[in-house]
Amino acid sequence: MMTKPSAPPTYKIDVMVRDQTDLAFPLVQALWPPMELTDWRGFCDLVFASGGILSGGRSLYVAVAPKGYIRGLCLVAVSRDPSQGDVLDVPILIISSAADEAGVTAELIDHLKAIAWGLDCRTLRLMTLSWEAVAQYLRNEPHEASSIQLLAVEPQNSGRSGHLPGEDIADAAHRLDERG
Repeated sequence: MMTKPSAPPTYKIDVMVRDQTDLAFPLVQALWPPMELTDWRGFCDLVFASGGILSGGRSLYVAVAPKGYIRGLCLVAVSRDPSQGDVLDVPILIISSAADEAGVTAELIDHLKAIAWGLDCRTLRLMTLSWEAVAQYLRNEPHEASSIQLLAVEPQNSGRSGHLPGEDIADAAHRLDERG
């Protein structure tokens, strides 16, 4: 069966580095205005200190446009689910592109699926407020080409402005701090 060649990626998706902490802050603050830059920096420091997903910790990933603007941000970790096995959890997925929300979403999810595959996770669990873009991705995804189960979970606090979807940054930071 002949497949259509895929277009080259538009966004550079990689692990967020410390120098990008302040650049990523506007994405977080747009959704959670009460968030202070010092809180965001502290949260990022805890994520960086966790050693990353390859070391059993958490990682932040960013999607960077050709001109250097951060258009997507996500927090990832591997968790163990009794029925699913190892799961690549994405409790925070933020897309910030008025012109190409679908493109940023597709490239980030494709990258996350590749990470899941590499870590032997057969489930990718997302929490996002960008439901339309995720739904469009699912409609357009060539299902036969992937053995990764994609679960889109509605954030617990999605209806309350000023709160993170799924968890509060302070709670997440506290849990990361307790893990060492």
